[in-house]
Amino acid sequence: MRVSKTQMAWLLAVAILSCTSAALGCACQKHEDKQLASSILTWGGTGDDRAYDVTVDSEMGTVICGRFQGSVDFNPGAAWELRASNESCGYVLVLSQDLDFYWVQTDISGDLLGWTADPPAVWAGSEIKLVDSHDKGLIFVAGRIFVRRNPSARRSCFGAFLMALDREGETLWVMPVFGERIGLGAITTDPSGNVLFSYSKALSAEGEENTPADYRPSYAAFVAKVNGQGQSIWSLRWDDVEIPFVKSLAADSKGCIYICGQFSGSVDFDPDPARNELIVGSGISSHLTKLSPEGSHLWTRTWESSGTTKSNGIAVDTEGSVYITGEFFGPTRFGGADSDSSPTEGLTDAFLSKFTSEGQYEWTKTWGGALADRGLDLVIDQNGIVHVIGEFNPSRLSLLGLAQSVRPVMYRISSEGDFIDREGSVFASPSVVPTALAADDHGQVYIVGYFSDRARFSISNEDSTYLSNGDFDAFELLLRTNSIE
Repeated sequence: MRVSKTQMAWLLAVAILSCTSAALGCACQKHEDKQLASSILTWGGTGDDRAYDVTVDSEMGTVICGRFQGSVDFNPGAAWELRASNESCGYVLVLSQDLDFYWVQTDISGDLLGWTADPPAVWAGSEIKLVDSHDKGLIFVAGRIFVRRNPSARRSCFGAFLMALDREGETLWVMPVFGERIGLGAITTDPSGNVLFSYSKALSAEGEENTPADYRPSYAAFVAKVNGQGQSIWSLRWDDVEIPFVKSLAADSKGCIYICGQFSGSVDFDPDPARNELIVGSGISSHLTKLSPEGSHLWTRTWESSGTTKSNGIAVDTEGSVYITGEFFGPTRFGGADSDSSPTEGLTDAFLSKFTSEGQYEWTKTWGGALADRGLDLVIDQNGIVHVIGEFNPSRLSLLGLAQSVRPVMYRISSEGDFIDREGSVFASPSVVPTALAADDHGQVYIVGYFSDRARFSISNEDSTYLSNGDFDAFELLLRTNSIE
């Protein structure tokens, strides 16, 4: 169902509000941080409620996707609730730039893929994990549908889908991808209003019963380009690859596509059967690959490492420079064999690398403590500042229970590679899990994710503490970066 009421506002309190309300709906608060002027909005019921991705729409504000479980009131200013069937249900939520409510779409069921109940099989929920929008008024989302072959069986993936919505939340078209073992990769739009969508699929099917414990199928990775009417333009495929081979996607102003992800062993990075771009990696390695608007392979860059590297997020600035964030273990040459080697301080360290549009390496910044640190996602604001969210392990003392083991952080780094926030900022609680971020043209950055138990979102404000209603609650954090002191 779609719930809509134009310009219906969620009141964001000027003072800090208590989050111990017994209501199952959203908890809304607004506070000013000493480092970043910010507002926070949370929503959740008694189950597992999460926000997975966020994008900025030029007319409406932010579009968020995720899943909810049980009973959740997405608009505490109204008298209705939205209830999920069975275990979970995907949603698309639209908020204004000031976190005011526009509409929410929750009609994410097996009907999207033409699934009908065939007893004893039952529908077992859905999720939407990827979202992007375009100035032409289209919202693109990608998700998965789950079923159970019988009521007592574990749930399995029935298929994935790419779906287009208009700015009123009406479904325009759905493109299905069928298969039990489907992994969602990334989604982005190009300047012409086309959508790029990546996913992975098992090359051999796995049966529900009598599957060996060490069973590991081989996978193929796909990138599909689809126009705004839902018509396929082209589709690329790489066989026998590490997952996720395409972890993140970005398009530049000319419509060229950049992909990053992982690979191991020998991989032919050129999907054209008539051409060969064979690269041999050591262990699990990262790659940056550029494709033309027509899907032709232009070039691939890989990291030289004696350990493991993982690329998790990619972004392109207005000048065409490419930025990648992720994690690595062991001495790594991010610019290839001729670049300087970067060591790790702990189990893994986070990195941010910059390349030109032609694949020329420029610089890498790394950070980390004694344990596992990683960069998860990034966005570039209108001033060219790169915002990176990730996880930071501050001390070996965490192994002894003397310190929190993981702290989510956001770093800000200039286009020249200078740290603006060397120690990171924003989050002060390990129970906060940031998943994605986006930026608008007004100096505002939006971070989404989920949290459990007692979560504190501000380092400097001890009153910015929230209690989740269920196992997890979802949140959107608005940071007004132009107000940084």
